[in-house]
Amino acid sequence: VNATNAQLPNTVTQEQIDAALVGRTFKNILINGAVNINQRSKTYAEVSNDEYWADRWKKVSGGMTQIVEDGNYIPSAVYTLSGNGVTTQQITSPASGNWTIPTVPATATNIQLELGDAATGFDFRFLPLEYFLCQRYYQRIDAEFKFDGIYGTGSVGYGVSWFLQTAMRTPPSCSVRRENGNNSGNIGIVRPKSNTSVFVQWQWNNTDNVVSRDRSAVIDADAEL
Repeated sequence: VNATNAQLPNTVTQEQIDAALVGRTFKNILINGAVNINQRSKTYAEVSNDEYWADRWKKVSGGMTQIVEDGNYIPSAVYTLSGNGVTTQQITSPASGNWTIPTVPATATNIQLELGDAATGFDFRFLPLEYFLCQRYYQRIDAEFKFDGIYGTGSVGYGVSWFLQTAMRTPPSCSVRRENGNNSGNIGIVRPKSNTSVFVQWQWNNTDNVVSRDRSAVIDADAEL
């Protein structure tokens, strides 16, 4: 085929062409707009107002909202909010700071906030990419590790460090969701290592003077806005 004379098939629509253009992805500045990533394994009904359930979505009176981090939008510009179950509306971004979007229904899906005064088709991003974006703000860590050379009882120092799956927005607050393993004692403290956003570390509370033990735990690392 002579490339200079090639014609696009009549079945190709302008929307398909637009979707294929470089830069079209990330038109949606919301994360997890499809509301299909839920590392916390929480339902909307299980959490209280001002608590997060599905990734990036906070329950509020009358529905849910998302907080767009400062730097992820153009200041003082017109954006369009749309989605399944969402009343399409134009809103103006703030001049600075984090941006809390208007409340949307708790059952809404394919929620999009995009630059301009018109709603376009939902920006379906690859699921692994969307998951990675969520982990900047929250990560569930499934960890297995072994403590060796621990003597005495009480808080005996840091036993293990663990890489986060991606660098988080800030050094996260950490808590133990579930813990299993042999011998007595428990994980006493979980916190970012050296006040960073790429490591967490555990402090072991020993109760039986046993030197070696295997443990597993599920850790919540939270850096939400």
